[in-house]
Amino acid sequence: MERMLFAEADVTAWFATLSSASQSASFTDRLIKWVADTIALHPTFNAVFADGLRRTFDQIDVGLAVAGPDGTLSIPVIRGARKLDLAQVGETRRTLQERAHA
Repeated sequence: MERMLFAEADVTAWFATLSSASQSASFTDRLIKWVADTIALHPTFNAVFADGLRRTFDQIDVGLAVAGPDGTLSIPVIRGARKLDLAQVGETRRTLQERAHA
């Protein structure tokens, strides 16, 4: 039987801060940046388990699901998302989405 892990979070306070952030940044851009910053605070989550071992990573990459025009799904990755500012996250996301749609 497969076990599932899930949690709920109240993001009301986070949503309230969105209006004070850059107006040109999308919700998705802000979410990507927030995820990268949060993973930096909890580095054990930036890991994979393989062959009974946990391997952690220094770089924080964030994948984004993108639906293609033919119904396919691709996952472009924003490399080094923690080191990017919000504008750079948005620019990278838009470029990757355009390439995924092409």
